[in-house]
Order: sequence, then C-alpha cells, then structure tokens
Amino acid sequence: MTTYAPILSLKLAHTYYGVDRVPVAVMPADPAGFDRAGLLLRWRGVEAVVLADRADDRPASVTLDLVAEAPQLFAVTRGADWNEVSLLEIPAGIDDVAYVDLFRAGKISQMVSKRLARAEIALPQEGGREVTLRFDAVDALWAYVVTGGESGSGFSVFDPTGKVEFDALGPRTLPDGTAAHVLRSAVPIAARARPPERFALQRPGPFGPETVIPVLPAAGTGFRNPDEPGGAACLQSDIFVTVW
Repeated sequence: MTTYAPILSLKLAHTYYGVDRVPVAVMPADPAGFDRAGLLLRWRGVEAVVLADRADDRPASVTLDLVAEAPQLFAVTRGADWNEVSLLEIPAGIDDVAYVDLFRAGKISQMVSKRLARAEIALPQEGGREVTLRFDAVDALWAYVVTGGESGSGFSVFDPTGKVEFDALGPRTLPDGTAAHVLRSAVPIAARARPPERFALQRPGPFGPETVIPVLPAAGTGFRNPDEPGGAACLQSDIFVTVW
C-alpha cells in the first residue's frame, strides 16, 4: 500500500494582504517530473503541502511556480514584474521564514502569463520542512487631487496620529480642464489592502481648522511615477476628492 508523508509545507505571506489569503496558486513547475518523483501537492487552508511516497527516494529539492490569482498582485508586490519571473532559491540551513527580495532574484522571461515567481526549495533527507515566503508591498506617495470648494484653495490634509505630513503642491489643471489642488504625503506610505491610515481634509475657519471630510479615501493600486524630475525613484497614487 502506498503511504504518503508530508516533506514540505509552504506558506505564503504578503504585507499588503495582512491576515487574508495571498491570491497565489502554488503548482509544480514540471508536473510530469513531479509525478515521476512520486510527489503530490495538496492545499490545506492557506498552506501548500508536498507529499512523497515513503517507499520512494525523495528528490533533493522541489521546484514550484507561484501563479498570481489577482491582477493587482503585481502592482502591490515590491519587485514584481509582469514580463519576468523571479527565481527564488531556498537552500537548506536558512531561516525557514524567508523574506523575498524580488529585486535581487534571478529572472527568466515570462513565457506563461501570471507567474509571480519560481521557487526551488531544498528538501531534508528525512522528515519534513516548513517554509514561509514573505513578500513585501510597495510604498507610494499619497496625492489627494482636490476639486471643488474654490478649486481646493486653502485645504490641508490632517493626520490625527501626527506621523504623516502633507505638502501642498499647488494648483493643477486636469485633462478635462477642471481646476484642482494637489496635497501629497511628504513620505511614501506602505500599500495595504486595509490601510490603517485615517486622514481628514480640513480648511481654515474663523476659530481654527474646520473638518470638511473626516475620513478621506485611501490609495488604490493605480500607482504611477511622480511627474517631477527624479520622481521615478518612488511611486505615487492619485486620489481624487471633490468638495461640494
């Protein structure tokens, strides 16, 4: 009777999604070779488990493809590229919670769409191994593009925690001719599916700042490079707000 035992437990973590399931499917890079080696791949909640026949000689490593199940995964993952697949080597003897730096990983051309990375993971000679791959989210400047309310003149963005300040970048004319005023964070903010930031839009009043919008919308995943020279070093998310 064939008896299978787990030889690898692979968990994925991503700072953008937090405790939510990372939208990535794990599958053998070489399905035919995977079968010849007598291996099975099973999902256990958010965990991919590789099992091997106890009677067979196990391979020294297993190579798995990490395939995106959500289009925004490439936009929110630091170092991800639609056109290239990152090659991750996870040798024996390293910390089994591995931070993934896709910028430093080797690359191969994206022959099959939606692959985020390919991971070659060393296996122990006996027993099983548990590995967690943690991906980091991108950082971006939050730019509030305010229209209405006298074209945004005099508005400011307030952070009740005092951690983030916003710079007034002055007036801007939108492609449709609408006058706007841009208020942008002085530092990049980490992208999150559920951002903890709660900014408010204020304007001067007779007795001090007046709150116009108590909770402004958070940044989305439509990142771009800032317009000014040197802006390609970081990303920017434009957030459009209208004051009636």
